[in-house]
Amino acid sequence: MWLIISDTHVGDRQANRNLPSLFALLEEFSQKDCTLVINGDAFDFSKFLGFDERHRLFLSAIQKFKNVVYIEGNHDWFVSGLRDVFPNISFKKKMILRINNNIIKIAHGHETDSAVMRHPALARTFTRINKWIYELIGIDIQHWLRKTWLVQRFLLQKQEKKLVRMESQANIIIAGHTHRPCKRMIYDTLYYNAGDWVEASHRAYVLIHDDGEIELVILRGSK
Repeated sequence: MWLIISDTHVGDRQANRNLPSLFALLEEFSQKDCTLVINGDAFDFSKFLGFDERHRLFLSAIQKFKNVVYIEGNHDWFVSGLRDVFPNISFKKKMILRINNNIIKIAHGHETDSAVMRHPALARTFTRINKWIYELIGIDIQHWLRKTWLVQRFLLQKQEKKLVRMESQANIIIAGHTHRPCKRMIYDTLYYNAGDWVEASHRAYVLIHDDGEIELVILRGSK
């Protein structure tokens, strides 16, 4: 079994309220014969340059898994420094599974985000400005923009379609980055997005069972 989580953004103050349910999920699945796949942006070094109790608890939770695959995202600025510290974590850019004649590609998804890939310094500057505004007046501009119809329709959906075209050899794609938990067909490819752990209604994960069955689980109700 593979447990895929994405965009936990540990270090982002807005994600703090969802950490108890995240830690409970990790504790539950660490007791099973399960490989944990962290599909990018586990840490949010763009908003918090350092480690505190949140990071320690997260690292302690994932260390309970026998096998951990870490797919680096666009907010994981310094995660490569963990390579020598945690030898049971396998760091990858992407992951491919072949189960029951299906080719399953797991990728964070920022590869098709032109702002991140073509103008990384500008993207990081905007993220820092957004952090300062959030700390001053409590408004997260990135979070607000991501929920608007224009961004959803003309930016995030476009990125997801570009990812499917880019990974055309796969017939199933599991991604993150756009923070939109979903299961749908894009062209002839079955596309899953594992959501995020920043917004309470987006707390989600994807399970790949040993028989090849895939399910998207979105947590509802209390945190």
